[in-house]
Amino acid sequence: MLDKKKFREKVYKINKKYKDFDFSKEDQIIIDKVISSKLFIEAQAILLYYPLKNEVNTINLINYCLENNKAVALAKTFDETIEFVYINKNWKEHLINGLYHTIEPKDNNLIKNYPQNTLAIVPSLALGKNYSRLGHGKGYYDKFFSKYKNIKKLGICRKHLLFESVPTDKNDIFLDSIITSN
Repeated sequence: MLDKKKFREKVYKINKKYKDFDFSKEDQIIIDKVISSKLFIEAQAILLYYPLKNEVNTINLINYCLENNKAVALAKTFDETIEFVYINKNWKEHLINGLYHTIEPKDNNLIKNYPQNTLAIVPSLALGKNYSRLGHGKGYYDKFFSKYKNIKKLGICRKHLLFESVPTDKNDIFLDSIITSN
């Protein structure tokens, strides 16, 4: 198997082929599957991310959570870590450009205690059918999940980014479940 760096290069090449493709229908299929999943239904709090260009668009999911009284938090990136901030219905008015061109809450009121049934919907460059995840290479989510071991982890990705497995190392935390459009 390719190492992580080479695998990321492979994924970047695949994404270039799809740069002008409209993924809105596929992303909505994924979001609908998330909403109907047992992990989501049982969750007291949902940890989400604001999507980068090649990630599943989670904006409809964020709005769905808020409209249906789910506690929802967005990722906030720091130098070495990622944390989460609860948001409300006016969430779009309170965003800033964060590290690595991520869009995140400007509020620094970080969550200190997560409810027992917290679900993190995890971004990825690619996922493996064995619940492995290839991220952007900074290890933010792996560090976060090492600290908060009881949080459930759901990986979502588009069908062309699902592989039998992706390269992993000893620091990688595997997901509890994955959802794609197929």
